[in-house]
Amino acid sequence: MTTMSSDAVHQDGGEEERLQQRRRLTERRIMRDSDRSKCAAARRLMRRKQRWRNSGDGSGSGAVNGVWQWRGGALPNRLIPDETQQQ
Repeated sequence: MTTMSSDAVHQDGGEEERLQQRRRLTERRIMRDSDRSKCAAARRLMRRKQRWRNSGDGSGSGAVNGVWQWRGGALPNRLIPDETQQQ
């Protein structure tokens, strides 16, 4: 009788441990997913940035004489960056 009760307690503790482990796993998975999305967003941003040609004057901006140059030739209207409106 005493052995049975101790066994039950042990089993209960094991169940609790299993639950905690599962929780930890799901948390880790959620973290990894958020990291992945962040990474994807950064990659997308980089791809968008790379389309703008570097002016080569070391400023890092693609403006040449205050005029933005699109690497694909003609500048699409919707992609004129905010810097041109400020100037």
